Amino acid sequence: MTINPNKALREKGDFTRIAESMRESGEALVTTLGITDGLDVLDLGCGDGTTALPAARLGANVLGCRHRQQPR
Repeated sequence: MTINPNKALREKGDFTRIAESMRESGEALVTTLGITDGLDVLDLGCGDGTTALPAARLGANVLGCRHRQQPR
């Protein structure tokens, strides 16, 4: 069985490494969506702000929500 490497990292909790690989895609998404000054943006599952931070830099009003799994 082949395991998705990103899923394996998420399950280990290595979110910083995942976010580093997604920095450019977050900025590209914000650009593609046409985020502008004053726009309200809700970023669900924002992690460390890969998408929320570029949106905020453009002047958007950003609310980021991050779910954190409780230890078992």
